[in-house]
Amino acid sequence: MSDNYFEQAAAEGKVVLLDFGAKWCGTCKGVDRLLEQDVLPRKGDRVLTVKVDIDEQPDLAEKYRILSVPTLVVCSPQGEVLWHKSGFVGRQEVEAALA
Repeated sequence: MSDNYFEQAAAEGKVVLLDFGAKWCGTCKGVDRLLEQDVLPRKGDRVLTVKVDIDEQPDLAEKYRILSVPTLVVCSPQGEVLWHKSGFVGRQEVEAALA
């Protein structure tokens, strides 16, 4: 995967939410439900979400120093990491990171 999503985010004036997970990770599925049902309906117009499977894209996981999943990383459109959190997170915490 290239970093083209940063170019797209910059063009659209959005932050980038990298959602690192794995198919075998049950907690990742819970975080995905939280994002899809609670967070993105409220913030989705300001966020470009990129799902990253660490087993399929280990280089990207290494680049962002992902040691466990789930991990969410919020980046500016220029690629600067603004927030990094591993484990299950609550709606309010994610929304605050995206504000």
